[in-house]
Order: sequence, then structure tokens, then C-alpha cells
Amino acid sequence: MKELKCSFNKVGAIPPEIGKLKRLRRFIFNSNKIKSIPPEIGRLEMLEELVLSENLLEDIPHTVSLMANLRILKLQNNKLRNIPYELAEVLTLEEIDCSNNNNLDTVPSRWRGDTESLLFTCRVHRDYNIRLEELLTTNADLTKHSQFLEQEQLVMKETIQELKYQIDELKRNLPKKIAKKMAEEAASKNAVVDDTDKKGSFCIVS
Repeated sequence: MKELKCSFNKVGAIPPEIGKLKRLRRFIFNSNKIKSIPPEIGRLEMLEELVLSENLLEDIPHTVSLMANLRILKLQNNKLRNIPYELAEVLTLEEIDCSNNNNLDTVPSRWRGDTESLLFTCRVHRDYNIRLEELLTTNADLTKHSQFLEQEQLVMKETIQELKYQIDELKRNLPKKIAKKMAEEAASKNAVVDDTDKKGSFCIVS
């Protein structure tokens, strides 16, 4: 099957099985009551024309951008709130119409029926989201690094405290003779330092 047309009916939904029609080239379902599109529609890689105007659509699945041969996309007169910015990557798109979608705040009203303006808007949103993801990733990495440094500082403080405690324990457990000898040696060193300082000092009397 290369064409599936069901316009001006009361179709309320498109089944996920639509993704099995691999050879489909034209999908015309305008003027129905369709509220959503299954993501499986992105499997229609041969599809060239997708007409879903005059329905009740609020969102379009991002998988639409997987249609490598899509040339025409008509979505006018729906209730769209946004369009997938990945459409900017569909290089085969020649016509896209989203006019008369009053809730489509991401696109200025005068641009909604103009293909070039719509694709430009998609490219802007795509680039913005890519940059935002990069910033979020960088921020997450910095947060992890900061947390690592804080943990390292805590470990270092705990190690220093443990070493001080061990030194104090060693001092308390030293035999009295050795402790006395160490104290005398320390006092002797301090006395030598003080004597050297005195010899090295001088003054000038006028």
C-alpha cells in the first residue's frame, strides 16, 4: 500500500500498527477528530506526504523527524501547543503548514504558515536545547567534582585528627625516662637557637 486516505470522517485515533506500513508514501487523514499520533508513525521512512489538518491534535511526536523522505507536512487548524524542533533535521521537507493553531506559542502567528520561518524556528529551538543540554551536563560534572573535593577535604581532616590522636597516645605511653630525655633534648635545642640569635645581633651606638 502506497496511499492511505480517510478524510472527512470521524476517525478519533491512529493505531500504533500504522508503523507496519513500510511502503506508505501518502497519509491523508484531514478533517477528522484525531487527538494524538502514535510515535510508531516515525517508522514510515518512505512517507512523502503527511496531511493531518483539521483535527484535534495538541502534540506531534518527535519520531516524525525520522521520516527521511517527508516532503509535505500539513497540520493547520488543530490545537497544537508545540512542534518537534527535530523537524529541522528533515532535509527533504519542502512544505510545512501549522497555520490556525492558536496555542502554538513557540512560533509567531504570522510564521505558522510559512515553511522557511517554521524551519528556522525549529533550528533555533534545536540549537538552544543542544546548548542547554551541554550546560546542564557541564553543571552536573562541576557539581560532582565539587562534591568529590568536599569529600576529600573531610577525609583529610579526619586523617589529620586521627594522626594527632595517635601522636598524643604515643606521648602518653612513652616511658618516663625516654619522655624526660626527649624533653631535655628539645630544651637544649631551643637554648642553642636562642644563643645563636643573641650572638648574631648587634647594635650601633652613636
